[in-house]
Amino acid sequence: MRKTISLIGILLFIVILIQSYMIGFNNDLIESREIVSYIGILISIIVLIGSILLLIKNNIISLILSIILYAIGGIIGIINSEIYSYLRVWGIILCSFAAILGYDLGKKKKRTY
Repeated sequence: MRKTISLIGILLFIVILIQSYMIGFNNDLIESREIVSYIGILISIIVLIGSILLLIKNNIISLILSIILYAIGGIIGIINSEIYSYLRVWGIILCSFAAILGYDLGKKKKRTY
């Protein structure tokens, strides 16, 4: 399950990054002062770091850090979704990733005790 979420996370990184760059380019063309595109880029970087941690390390610390990063990215996306609703979608997806990984962490702790 961890590898699946991390691979989906890397794909989400690419999609969110491209979408945020396009929105940022559009905002530059219409000379808008909105920073939502930069928040999308920040969320995509958070997703990439969390996904890489899940792929490279196979221990509980990397799992906890990935849960924290996905939750932070999800909360940032949901909070800043007033102007562009796509951030809410990515935020909900990231929060669900954090919940799934949290469930996986709970199962793993039950097996070790």
